Amino acid sequence: MSNADNQTEISIDASNLNSKQLSDRLTGIPADSVVRITGLVEGLGGLLAGLNAPIELYLDSSVGSLSFMASRQAKIEVAGNAANSCGHSFHSGGILIRGDARNFLAAYAKGGYIAVHGRAGDFVGYSLSGADVLVRSRCGNGVGTNMSAGTLVLGNGCGENLGQGMTGGVIYVRGEVGSVAADVQAGRLKEADTIRLGLMLVRAGIKTTYEKFQVFRSKADKGN
Repeated sequence: MSNADNQTEISIDASNLNSKQLSDRLTGIPADSVVRITGLVEGLGGLLAGLNAPIELYLDSSVGSLSFMASRQAKIEVAGNAANSCGHSFHSGGILIRGDARNFLAAYAKGGYIAVHGRAGDFVGYSLSGADVLVRSRCGNGVGTNMSAGTLVLGNGCGENLGQGMTGGVIYVRGEVGSVAADVQAGRLKEADTIRLGLMLVRAGIKTTYEKFQVFRSKADKGN
């Protein structure tokens, strides 16, 4: 069916589908379609890895490990939680997790936007190389480890070793930080920071002021 804006709306019952079968069902779907997936098998891993389609995708449940790996273009919303390595090597488009995410959220992500409205585990943004990542609640240890580019926004603090091995990009944190690695240093919010941070907060639907955030950059990155 199509709505008034001529978007094609598609509903898929995934209760009897594995990850490959679900990917096959999305092959050839028209651009700008709105796809609603129901009945997803709990803990299904590798979900829609390599998806490359300019569509809106809504999932009514939680997703398993390595979901949306290396995906492009799609705007994805997950009503539940995400297991390990959601958005690994993500390229473009967006992911919104309304629940919590486990470890290695957005590891190696190259582009796009990934937001979590709940908590996240350890190593958020591990080796991040260009994506924008926001976690509304608290994160675990090792956030931004080996990060080289991109933006991390942490809305309620994090654990130990923030930014270990970080060489580029920027991390904004509101709340308590367990410890900061020797590779990074705190700094003042610049005008460019307030614009970048403000846009990310608005996009995630978070109402707060940027003044409550600290900013952390790599000591090795002289361009920031």
